[in-house]
Amino acid sequence: MLYLKRFLKAKDTYTQNAIVQKYMRDKLLEILRAQHRVDFKYIFEFGAGNGELSALLCKMLTFTSYVCNDINDYKVHFDDTRMRYECFDMKELLKQKICQMQFELIVSNATLQWLDFEQTLCDIKQILSPNGYCLLSTFGEQNCYEVKAITDYGLSYISLECMREILTKHFTIILLEEEIMNLDFPTPLDVFRHLRLSGVNALSQNGFIGKNMLCEYERRFKNRLTYHPIYMLLRHKENL
Repeated sequence: MLYLKRFLKAKDTYTQNAIVQKYMRDKLLEILRAQHRVDFKYIFEFGAGNGELSALLCKMLTFTSYVCNDINDYKVHFDDTRMRYECFDMKELLKQKICQMQFELIVSNATLQWLDFEQTLCDIKQILSPNGYCLLSTFGEQNCYEVKAITDYGLSYISLECMREILTKHFTIILLEEEIMNLDFPTPLDVFRHLRLSGVNALSQNGFIGKNMLCEYERRFKNRLTYHPIYMLLRHKENL
């Protein structure tokens, strides 16, 4: 798949350029700290990428086993023997050996938008312990809407209300909130460079942005790019 290759190409520049994803990561940590709980015996993180969130949670939490996942093999090495990295597609989660485990914390930053929202939530519920938490972030309907308006490509995002309806069927919602973040760039080319270096332009079919597109972007959006982060903290809803 094209977007997998794009993310791998961007893996060395992601850390410096994915500033919104970093902000979202820190927001997830803040949400978790507010729960005043640090002991989670088994932890599962999907979409772990370079392992930045994994490393921070490792320092913050007490655990027995921490399983990280990504569809791409980022060659992440952990010095902590309690942590391991497994490369597989989350669409195949229920076929993996880790499904024999029950996790007290399932966490993911800025990954759900690539997956079928409800199916993924149903799947991770199968491996969430009865007293477990899910700490997740994704993006909402207004995310990068400027790019889609100009190029006619991009992900199809679901509304916060739709997310709430789906989540309520499967979990107890402790927190569900959204933010709108605007990034301003010197030129339209800088907008697309930012997307490329953070791997986000994996949505493109051919990666080509013409002069006319750049001019239209500047005229309509003044070189602004909108991000729409959504955060959720969930508890297992039993007997469903």
